[in-house]
Amino acid sequence: MTPKRIALLAVVALVAPAIADAANFSIEALYGISRPPAADFRSAVSGTVDDQDLSDDSAQIVGGTVLLNFGLLELGAIVDVTLPDKGPDQTAIGALGGVRLGDKLRLDLLGEIGGQRYGNAFEDHDVITGSTSEQWLMYVGLRPGVAYKFGLGKGSAGIVLGVWGFARWDLTDGKTSVSAGDSPSLGEVDLGGTTIGATARLGIEF
Repeated sequence: MTPKRIALLAVVALVAPAIADAANFSIEALYGISRPPAADFRSAVSGTVDDQDLSDDSAQIVGGTVLLNFGLLELGAIVDVTLPDKGPDQTAIGALGGVRLGDKLRLDLLGEIGGQRYGNAFEDHDVITGSTSEQWLMYVGLRPGVAYKFGLGKGSAGIVLGVWGFARWDLTDGKTSVSAGDSPSLGEVDLGGTTIGATARLGIEF
């Protein structure tokens, strides 16, 4: 048996009992915008507020979450990626944990911990390009969200509709070499920082 299959079976073995013990669980899809990494949270917020072309200057982000509810406690996992038309290319894989307040109308106050993959670090990929090697940086984050659950008749199943906000802080940093046109190298730029964004959330809860 390959290591990949062993890892998959281990994840299933851990998640299946947790789902069985949870009061309910939800699977949600995410879509929204993610701002380019900034030096710190204050810079990220001020850059967002002052941006006259917020949509054009932000990357689209898509992903999904699985959330397990144990009453007040909520645990889960998240995967999301930025779409390549607006750099940098980022992929995040993380664990979620925190509290959930309410039932039909609910407030989620979650923390994140995981890794972010940085790809091309520039907006105009046809002119300026970064290293093609993968660089993963460890991060922590905060993810507040609000959602409403629309019941599907009898039972606990329902449609979940809401929004998330998020902020992520890279705990490590990296560098990537850059080139432009026929120039093989223009030097290096730093990777990492603070990323903020917001997404809509749509899913089903059982």
